[in-house]
Amino acid sequence: MKKKIFALFVSAVLILAPAAAAPAALSIAPPADRPQLPARIEGVITRELDGAIEVEDSNTGETIVLNITRETSVLDAETGAAMAVKDRENNVVIAYYGPAAAMSMPPQSSALAVFLNSAEELVTPHYAVAEAVEQEDGETRVLIYNGSQYVVLADNTPIFPYLTRNIVTREMIRPGTKLALWYGITTLSYPGIAHASRAVILQQPAAGSEDVVTPPGTSIPTAPEGFGGMEYDKNGVTMIPLRIAAEARGYDVKWDGETRTVWLRTGGDVDVIRLVIGVNDYMGFELEYPPEITNDRTFVPETFLEYLA
Repeated sequence: MKKKIFALFVSAVLILAPAAAAPAALSIAPPADRPQLPARIEGVITRELDGAIEVEDSNTGETIVLNITRETSVLDAETGAAMAVKDRENNVVIAYYGPAAAMSMPPQSSALAVFLNSAEELVTPHYAVAEAVEQEDGETRVLIYNGSQYVVLADNTPIFPYLTRNIVTREMIRPGTKLALWYGITTLSYPGIAHASRAVILQQPAAGSEDVVTPPGTSIPTAPEGFGGMEYDKNGVTMIPLRIAAEARGYDVKWDGETRTVWLRTGGDVDVIRLVIGVNDYMGFELEYPPEITNDRTFVPETFLEYLA
């Protein structure tokens, strides 16, 4: 009888309690399909193997072998600087992997991101893939983790490239962009809200996989009229002369024949964009084709104009 009275009392309290204020509604929607998210481990590197590391979970004591591939991003947990996994035994790490893992002993999986030199006093780094992006009121709001959280990048949030010297901005983030995000407290709302103190653009999605997200009221630059007939079609992709397109947008173009590298600069001596002939790396993302030389000129896919603001 006492249990019933207590249950009725609790029910009455819950019914009469005022409802918590609902968080502001998002204008960006979560993805329709919800793929399995990567797994995360915090621990210590116990062994270095050939192309892999063994990590012992600091909470459970269990170990996992993480393969380090060309797709693995390895960064310093504090600064976000690119690092190498070498001579790192006993290093404290945060790693994202999977989501699939081989049921061996110990289990094995492919590392997506490894943050070296982790410490409790540091702001926690996170690996995520942007699912939706909104530019509003001088902020970039990035929805991640199957729509369960979004991270806000303010106008003054430092944002860096990975493995390049190219300048990157938060406006370059689009659905499919792989990111390293540093943030701490997340609100208890759904989706949760966090404000990033730092971000690194790790990799951009392949061209055409998603639409580029641009700030409201802006438009993507288009090609200047007339390339003198030099543009040509390559398997359905229009290739355009880089120098003409870049100079039309105010860039200085410098060619380094020894390294087969094109430098695009603004403001005189400031290196902004580096393109290497035959290397499909356009400011950290891939396009349909890498830069190529035709008739002694450098040509790039026309879609590169989207990133020459």
